[in-house]
Amino acid sequence: MKKNEKLLMELGEIGDNYIEEASPSAIKSRKQKRRKLFALITAACLTLTLLVPIASLIINYDNLARYEDSPYYSIIKKIDAYRDKQNDRWSIGNLIGGAGIGSPEMDGASGGSSAPTSPSGGVGNYEEVTDNQVSGVVEADIIKRTDKYIFQLLDSKLKVYSIKGEESECVSTLNLNFGLSSGATAEMYLSAEDGLITAISCGTNNQYQHKTVVLSIDISDLNNMRVTDKAEMDGKYISSRMVDGRLMVMTEYYFNYRGVDYSKPETFIPSVKVNSKSALVPMQNIISPVEITATRYTVVSSFGCEGLGYLGSGAFLSYSDTVYVSEDSIYATRSFTENKKIDGRVEYEVKSEISIMSYKGGAHSVVGSIVVSGSIKDRFSMDQYDGMLRIVTTVNKHSYVTSSNGDSNSAGDFRSSVSASLFIYDLESLELIASKEEFAPQGETVQSARFDKTEAYVCTSVELMDPVFFFDLSDISNITSKDTGTITGFSTSLIDFGSFLLGVGRESFTDLKIEVYEETAEGVRAVDSYILRQVYYPSEYKAYYINRDESLIGMSVHGYSGELRYILLYFNGYEIIEIASVPLYVNIDENLVRGVCIGDHLYVLGAEFKVVKCKNV
Repeated sequence: MKKNEKLLMELGEIGDNYIEEASPSAIKSRKQKRRKLFALITAACLTLTLLVPIASLIINYDNLARYEDSPYYSIIKKIDAYRDKQNDRWSIGNLIGGAGIGSPEMDGASGGSSAPTSPSGGVGNYEEVTDNQVSGVVEADIIKRTDKYIFQLLDSKLKVYSIKGEESECVSTLNLNFGLSSGATAEMYLSAEDGLITAISCGTNNQYQHKTVVLSIDISDLNNMRVTDKAEMDGKYISSRMVDGRLMVMTEYYFNYRGVDYSKPETFIPSVKVNSKSALVPMQNIISPVEITATRYTVVSSFGCEGLGYLGSGAFLSYSDTVYVSEDSIYATRSFTENKKIDGRVEYEVKSEISIMSYKGGAHSVVGSIVVSGSIKDRFSMDQYDGMLRIVTTVNKHSYVTSSNGDSNSAGDFRSSVSASLFIYDLESLELIASKEEFAPQGETVQSARFDKTEAYVCTSVELMDPVFFFDLSDISNITSKDTGTITGFSTSLIDFGSFLLGVGRESFTDLKIEVYEETAEGVRAVDSYILRQVYYPSEYKAYYINRDESLIGMSVHGYSGELRYILLYFNGYEIIEIASVPLYVNIDENLVRGVCIGDHLYVLGAEFKVVKCKNV
């Protein structure tokens, strides 16, 4: 036998016709040897395939056991279970792992003030212009004012305007450096008594990580406004609140579950940094479900206004960015689908878990969670009142029957229920104490909701037809309701407006409709409506100017052909009257324009500043 032939034969790579003089018995012998060799190789591969996952489990178990002393051990186990469910554990690439998300140092705060044109001195007495959802819980906005000045924060520029009617002017400007390579428009708070503005912005740093930055700005001397303190949080900015001089900033923080390093909590626990000193959210202040469904947090960080003193933080793991803040608690929601099979029928139901964190007394503390049927549209669909939590949801239930016929499966007898429900929970026991389930016509979803003490208003719709419901909640053992019946359009915002209800929404998919409703003995009727054709209107509620004392509502509208203007409407008890229409020549998103009436003048602030005298009403 030739040398090369012998080598190939031993490797099983020689063909049966390679050796012309070979006998049939030799060929048969070679085939048997090859089959045995291939069988051994196959068995070895199968064994290796089985052993690698088992070894991974053993290694992973050992790895997890190493972190039992970590205060975040329960979070580590949930993250690991989530990673297992995503089938990433068996990926070689993920076993190797990626870079974790750290907390790099930020540049120091800086800012430059333009040459002032106004004298130094007090900034005046604070005047509220934002229509806050909860009395005493102040919301950030892009304008704030005193009785002397209006402050505007836009494109990282803080501008100060005097309040002098048509002689008003910009008296000072401060260019802010949030230390972000890109960012969204900032919001702010004004503490006139302390001569402070607290500004908040979000964006990415030079390592492409999402950050939220807070700056404390001394405005006691408008000639020399300056940044004095800085705080930084992981994640994107969601919202914020100011209560009794305490600032609470809510952010949404994602982490890469493939690249976490359990020995470094900063790779999976959000952190807060104040003037270069960092702190992780403590474990006792983290709320999470038994099984997490997303690797994201809604984080709440608290600061004292003066000096941005860090007061603590809390977080909701696996929760959404829908956050409602009452006078003493924070509510975060997450939606999920519950599946079950009963007697051959498969049932699907959308549910929402609401977790509650108290900030009463200055400390974050976990209260508990409740689960309701349906999805929650926004923060206005939740309300805390007199020891109760009231919630409006869109209920979504589906079911079908499965049958088996040999190797084929089929589904039939589909059933669907889509409607709206109202739930009331006792906040001490977290038990359901009252409800009005599926009160809307089948197929209708919640478009807007608003609570006002012992009343609740809900707009539901199918496409462009809706009823608006009024609920009397003064006796929760006997909840009664009235509605408008079917009317055209739907309201995306419902606003209590003295003894009336104001709806802002759509008449059609292209037309704005502002409507006023009142309750009567028989039901609810539309008093009057104002319609503008082919315009965009703000989706941001804070872009509406709501003045209940003077029965005024204002907002910017963007025409489909590109024109931008600010409208001011007056309701005299019978009809809605347009009393001002201010053209704006510099284009800007309609959500970034604000208006405020002071005396008999309307001040409009967007990319340009305009003051007009209002019509007599």
